[in-house]
Amino acid sequence: MKTLQEIRSQLKKTRADVENMTAEVMKLDFTEERRAAARDGLFNNQAWKEYAEAAKANAGKIAELTHKIYVAEVEKRILQANARVALIAEATPIILAACQKYNGKPYGEKTAEKIRQEVRAAGYSFYFGGYKSSDLEIFELNEKGYVTPKEMEATAAAYDEAGHIASFLTDDNKLNIANVIIKPHTDKYTENPAKAAAKVAKAIKKYEEATRELEKQRRELCDILPDGIKEPDYIKEYYISF
Repeated sequence: MKTLQEIRSQLKKTRADVENMTAEVMKLDFTEERRAAARDGLFNNQAWKEYAEAAKANAGKIAELTHKIYVAEVEKRILQANARVALIAEATPIILAACQKYNGKPYGEKTAEKIRQEVRAAGYSFYFGGYKSSDLEIFELNEKGYVTPKEMEATAAAYDEAGHIASFLTDDNKLNIANVIIKPHTDKYTENPAKAAAKVAKAIKKYEEATRELEKQRRELCDILPDGIKEPDYIKEYYISF
């Protein structure tokens, strides 16, 4: 598993790639204002002809870049999940070590603050949440010690050695850290984000094509159905959005 810093660098590059490719598409596809003007007939015939020829000439390149942007957007989501898993892996030992010093003791305000200060010194913050305090919310702090939207946050869950959901606190509000195993709540780590993103994008495209075809068949069926036969439901999701 890569470190959080390494994943953050990958994320930064992927975001930059998306921005650069999007800007290139805008140049090839002209601006929205120019396209709107062309549609409204505000260009003379020669300008419209030049616009149409340029748009046609760039169609292949635009389609190629659009697909690459789509794949990069998928990769960005995968990297964000990887970052959350890495955050849990790096922060959890620090949080558990701080809590272990008070294991079995009441988790009052003073104890909670002592633990929190120790964890904050390492660059993280946390709190127990979820049903019966079985969740661990972890936050990365910025250089000033604050949680900001730019920093990472993740949710982990407590399990016992048998794999059952456990609790960080007992019913009488005492720390229950011994033998607790921490795992990401939903996120999974992906070893090769770029390869996985290409596979996901391909599957999404296949899904969209299939559902569009199915919706076409549904409409054709509805056109010939006699009264008394219920029309099949409209297919709402035939494209995947971010």
